[in-house]
Amino acid sequence: MNKKRSHFLILIVLIVTSCQKDVMQGVEVGETFILSPQETIYVPGALMVITYEELIEDSLCPPFDLCNCQCVWLGQFIVSLKANDHAFELQDGTVSILEEEYRSHVIQLVGKVWEENVNLVGSSAIRPGPASIALRVYKK
Repeated sequence: MNKKRSHFLILIVLIVTSCQKDVMQGVEVGETFILSPQETIYVPGALMVITYEELIEDSLCPPFDLCNCQCVWLGQFIVSLKANDHAFELQDGTVSILEEEYRSHVIQLVGKVWEENVNLVGSSAIRPGPASIALRVYKK
């Protein structure tokens, strides 16, 4: 990538960051990070801005220790993401597409972040609503 393009991308990231209410977080290449739907993070070492666009499907069977249940089908977990202007989907479950190559890096879905709620009588239940995800970006 030439220097002009790199500087242009950095300028765009700075403009986008300055227009947001909250300052965009940054993570290093190789570091695992967590995103919630509609959240964006900057990976400066990859010159990449990643946005968790939406949860498309979440029928994934929860881990046994969270639900004390046995599923007859693994289920499916599909999320829509964007790296700069490149839109893509990652999924886990019955069909898994855990990585997306973009430029000279790989964006990896480490997994769904399971959140546990405890009700008033002390039994566990999986928290409803769109799930957060754990991602990692590494060099090819």
